[in-house]
Amino acid sequence: MRKINHKIHYIFAVILVLAIPLSFFALRLFATNGPWVYLGPEDYRLLAAGNGNFIVFSALQDIDARKITEARSGTMTDSGVEIIPKGKNVNITFEEMRGKIIPALKFYVITPENTLLELNKKETFEIPSPLKNKGQTEKKLKFVRLHLNGKSVLSEGEPEFSRLVCSPDATKYLIWNERGLWLLEVDKNDLTKISTDTYNGKTYDELKGELLKYFRSKGMEGPATLWWNDNPIFSPDSSKIVYITNRDCMTGGSSIWLYDFTTKEERPLIKNESGEYYRCDGWIDATHIIVHRYYRNDKVPYFIVDTNGWIKHLNLKGKQPAVLSVSDQGLIAYTSNYSESRDIRVIKVGQNNSITKLYSRTIDGTLRLYKSELINPEGTKVAYLYAPDKDETSQNLMIADLKSNKETIIERVPTKEAIHNFSWLDNNRLLIHTDKVTNGMDKVSSWIYNAEGGKS
Repeated sequence: MRKINHKIHYIFAVILVLAIPLSFFALRLFATNGPWVYLGPEDYRLLAAGNGNFIVFSALQDIDARKITEARSGTMTDSGVEIIPKGKNVNITFEEMRGKIIPALKFYVITPENTLLELNKKETFEIPSPLKNKGQTEKKLKFVRLHLNGKSVLSEGEPEFSRLVCSPDATKYLIWNERGLWLLEVDKNDLTKISTDTYNGKTYDELKGELLKYFRSKGMEGPATLWWNDNPIFSPDSSKIVYITNRDCMTGGSSIWLYDFTTKEERPLIKNESGEYYRCDGWIDATHIIVHRYYRNDKVPYFIVDTNGWIKHLNLKGKQPAVLSVSDQGLIAYTSNYSESRDIRVIKVGQNNSITKLYSRTIDGTLRLYKSELINPEGTKVAYLYAPDKDETSQNLMIADLKSNKETIIERVPTKEAIHNFSWLDNNRLLIHTDKVTNGMDKVSSWIYNAEGGKS
């Protein structure tokens, strides 16, 4: 399965000028007569912008990975002209390569009319990175502030490798590593550390030493990783986050804690008791999360947990149920047997924790799972990819209406290229990426598909 990162796009200037406008125009005319709109032969990847903003950037593709390797290993020429001098290119940065070896980084907003509107990214700033380890020289984090409809949106200077977590209202951004958690507000140019420096009077290094000592006492090899604030997830109203920590788990396992942006306080939500691990799957509304627990080879149980720490078992049917996607409309998509992944079910959790089955499908194939949210924003449709039994090398996209139970199966885009992945833009539109392999390298193109059968 192709990984969705560290990929780079390169096309010679002559080809860009002569070929792309013609192919774009022809495909555009063809595709806009129906539910399909061709965005172009680029990997237009969604920026984590929040607030209903559909901002994309032109991501890097495979062929540029080769160009970067060539540039860093020796003299690089284009059309016979030396563009990277020999001996000066070993440590060349992405920023220095932009517009020379690899395309310039550009941001666009996808309009309601399914067109791309380029955004101005002239406002940039730098912040000292808090993520460096002891002994490392100080590094800078580079950010771009984009302006859209009178509001600001942030992106890291190289968004493909970003670890920014954006709040749903697009006012807060989080950066974290194993030692702490920092907040960057959208209209400010500095970071605020919101995590504490000690737990029970002990520092990170002291607690890590205790954890390592316990691991060695049990004969466990390898590093003992201590996570202060791992995998932070914003609540739908952007007022809170939940995250994983093991600072309170000196005999193994992990807990889930909550941070409140109003009170600026953190507290345990679900505490580890006997070495078990807890992880959050997502928020089903502003006050409830879905959590699963695992320990050794035990069956994984799921729970509904409110922000006061009240826990209720969530009864997911099946031999080895596994949550695939969680919607803040109270919906959960899961498969009943993760080891096989040949079915998908969607349920709705009511205010009294009642369970209503909305959709169930046994698949003639195997689910293909990415980080995409499967349920659209208003909770009326679900979409998922699967490899059909008749051709396990391809991927079909299924879109199901949860009210009418109407299903649409898409095997290929209009140009017959294979579907690679997708993301919901709004309640009807999906951003779809296709994948074509040429000379061992992936080439990604971008499309919009309207599940209602026409333009928005």
